[in-house]
Amino acid sequence: MPHKDAVSWNIMLSGFHKARNSEGLYHCFLQMGRGGVVPNDYTISTLLRAIISTELDVLVRQIHAMAFHLALNLNVFVGSSLIRAYAGLSEEEALGRAFADISMKDVTSWNALVSSYMELGRVVDAQTTFDQMPQRNIISWTTLVNGYVKNKQVNKARSVFDKMSERNVVSWTAMISGLFLSYNGDAGSPVYHKVWHTK
Repeated sequence: MPHKDAVSWNIMLSGFHKARNSEGLYHCFLQMGRGGVVPNDYTISTLLRAIISTELDVLVRQIHAMAFHLALNLNVFVGSSLIRAYAGLSEEEALGRAFADISMKDVTSWNALVSSYMELGRVVDAQTTFDQMPQRNIISWTTLVNGYVKNKQVNKARSVFDKMSERNVVSWTAMISGLFLSYNGDAGSPVYHKVWHTK
């Protein structure tokens, strides 16, 4: 290819990401830089998602610095990816700053913050954030349910679940899984039976 722009490089990066080849993706990103191509929001978001929970997650701060230099930290997609990346590093203050930097926050960025707090075991912060959300969707509610279940607060998960006007497979699975674990797999327990038959 005689001329490679950001779009063509992003396609390559996406391919490495889908193949779960974080090292190949990073080397591709370095080649992109050597070619003088400036990364865009998709580039940074893809790179961050690819290195979370890998040996390359030590690069999150450097990528954040690059995003800041390009003013991409203001972008909702980059900001949301930074929030999740810092959650993977257990850096609560950094993920809070990443959220604060987003110029136009949407439900995706709010969901990322709720999910990250739950991942860090900060259930009170997660609930407070959820309560402050200007808009919520089914992912917001499901994230809260799933977070409470993972933090072994099944009663609170059930309380949120009961308030949901709409449920999907993920929310049902999270709730049933939490009850199953709480009652040692006893499908005959009253609570397990009740949620299973909730309409």
